[in-house]
Amino acid sequence: GAGVQVVGARELRKSMRAAGDQMQDLRSLHLRLADDVADTARTLVPVRTGRLQRSIRGAGTKTFAAVRAGNNRARGVPYAPVIHFGWARRGIKPQPFLYEALDERRQEVIEIYNAEVRSLVKRF
Repeated sequence: GAGVQVVGARELRKSMRAAGDQMQDLRSLHLRLADDVADTARTLVPVRTGRLQRSIRGAGTKTFAAVRAGNNRARGVPYAPVIHFGWARRGIKPQPFLYEALDERRQEVIEIYNAEVRSLVKRF
């Protein structure tokens, strides 16, 4: 898989709610990490017109971070999944730029996440 699983995240969120619900801090952290990976993905994505590259964006909530590419209201790019995952019947090879970006930044993401979570825990 391409994701990063954080063991104990549910327990951390429960403890944080009990300590005054400082979930905004996690949302900011998740967005920051997603934006970092999105920045890398923009350097790895194949570019013809630049529309797909411009559609790459990070998202963060109190429970997850995500990097998305493709459809959104302002810059619809319906072919993003075809570029990323390929389409064997049409001879289009996968170019998994999102997965590659996470792989490239994985250790950094883990280190920043661990440091920030430790800092949050110390406050409680």
